[in-house]
Amino acid sequence: MKFYKLFGYKPCRNGLYEPDYDKIALYTHNATYFVHAAIQKDNKWWISKMGENELFEHTLDALFNNNISRKVFFVRRPKNANINNQSIIDSFY
Repeated sequence: MKFYKLFGYKPCRNGLYEPDYDKIALYTHNATYFVHAAIQKDNKWWISKMGENELFEHTLDALFNNNISRKVFFVRRPKNANINNQSIIDSFY
């Protein structure tokens, strides 16, 4: 979570769409370490990056595959923050 604080994000309760906020879903394995992150696009779609350049849209639950050992944590920041989400995506690779 410290990484996202550098970009102005703070923990929040859920992934419900809030038009005034940018949100990121942080997927964990056994709630011990993060294995994936997705940026919220709108009230249905999230954006993820696979590999070096591939971005794709998916629903929040699409990456779970009903695996109960995985949990999702959420962070958010006001949309008027001066940091582009592309900077975060690029930081993963």
